[in-house]
Amino acid sequence: GGRVSHGRGQSRRRALAIGWSVAAVAIVGCHQAVTTRMPTGWTDATTYVSLSETYAQWRDYDVLPKGLGVLESVVRDNRPLRLTARELLAHPDWRGLREAPGHPPLPGHPPVPDYLAAPLVGRDGRNLGLVQLSHKLDERPFTAEDEAVLVQLAQMTSSTIERLEALQGEQLARREAEAAAVVHAVLSEASAVFAERFDPEGIASALVDLVVPRLADLAIVHVVDGEGAVRMAAITTAEPSELVR
Repeated sequence: GGRVSHGRGQSRRRALAIGWSVAAVAIVGCHQAVTTRMPTGWTDATTYVSLSETYAQWRDYDVLPKGLGVLESVVRDNRPLRLTARELLAHPDWRGLREAPGHPPLPGHPPVPDYLAAPLVGRDGRNLGLVQLSHKLDERPFTAEDEAVLVQLAQMTSSTIERLEALQGEQLARREAEAAAVVHAVLSEASAVFAERFDPEGIASALVDLVVPRLADLAIVHVVDGEGAVRMAAITTAEPSELVR
């Protein structure tokens, strides 16, 4: 089981984090797994934490990591990190849990469990996030084989993330192009209205009809009359039945 905490993470990105965390737990065999995707940094990271029944009471823990300590060393160096409990305590970037109040405890703390992490790396070499494991089910230290498996999982995760985000980028660009085309068409038609009509009432009515529903669900045009008073000249909505005049 587990739980998700995220910044501005999208649902598909979150689903990926869930899937890879669960896969890492199942394949390597450990009590704790964390997958983090960082589009631009820790402030908009999407993180999924998978915890075994041993840590079930901490599944509601929802404090996002700050990117400090050994986490930062993995992201900074873009290299896997495998440490025994003794090596973790002696690591120059080890900060304990003082930056994460309420964090699921590292068993005994001290002694802490062994630690294994692998970065998520894009094809261009930039860091995409990381996957972290701790506390093996068999209580033994992580092995070189465990590290190789996690690195392979991280590579698969990175490839999937890039494909998904490239697809999302293409879809966004297509939607933006379609929206721009609609705006251009409305502007062209509006220019024709101004060229063909000279009465303010007719222009106002034509303009709101151009805008709704292509650009908005509601459009209102106010005009200033000869005495300087402001009055509503035209109004329309995508739902005429809800229109109150």
